[in-house]
Amino acid sequence: MDKKEEVKGKQENKEKREKGEKDKEEKLKETEKIEE
Repeated sequence: MDKKEEVKGKQENKEKREKGEKDKEEKLKETEKIEE
């Protein structure tokens, strides 16, 4: 992963935390379902 992508990923994670842990958890669950 290149530096810009890493910084962008960290920023997105920060925004998700600010939006709410519940919202973040729901997105993770959806991702897990898709991967299965």
